[in-house]
Amino acid sequence: MSLATVFRKVFGSKADRDLKKLQPVLAKVLAEYEIIDRLSDDALRAKSLELKEIIRQRTAADEARVAAEIVEEVQRRYGEKFHPRKTVGIIVPYRNQIAAIRAELERRGIAGSDRISIDTVERYQGSQRDVIIYSFTICKESQLSFLTANTFYENGRPIDRKLNVAITRARKQFIALGSRPLLSKNALFRKLIEAASPS
Repeated sequence: MSLATVFRKVFGSKADRDLKKLQPVLAKVLAEYEIIDRLSDDALRAKSLELKEIIRQRTAADEARVAAEIVEEVQRRYGEKFHPRKTVGIIVPYRNQIAAIRAELERRGIAGSDRISIDTVERYQGSQRDVIIYSFTICKESQLSFLTANTFYENGRPIDRKLNVAITRARKQFIALGSRPLLSKNALFRKLIEAASPS
């Protein structure tokens, strides 16, 4: 008997081990399905709204965490030269995202986090930072219209005023956070993503 056969008899195959790991997850999904299956149409609609809100909150929380990680890395790389009011700034489309990012910065103990500017594009006009992080914070296609509300066409080319302001606030580096598949549904954001992606 080969060593591989002995291992398989003792530990099972990789497929068996994977299936064993998935069984508790499958049991939870099936239990939830039974609950959902018993809901009336009105209750199901309410549950859908509840789930959409959970997804929205999760998106905001994930982007807040990533933004804070980036600030942490910028602070590490700048070392003694890091200045909270000059080095990094964070732009968000929604004011409620400011609190989420600020809390994440504080949770991580980032020095001077209370002096790092986190604000909307409109409030960033006229100021610059070495690094600008733009957290789009969108989780559904309908929110794209809010992001692109200031887009106009000049010589047949789209110009997004908010995006233009956000990008030009960065002296050295512009970092965009968001759902690539969702942002790619807009032609201008798709071109930005393609231009920024490594070939």
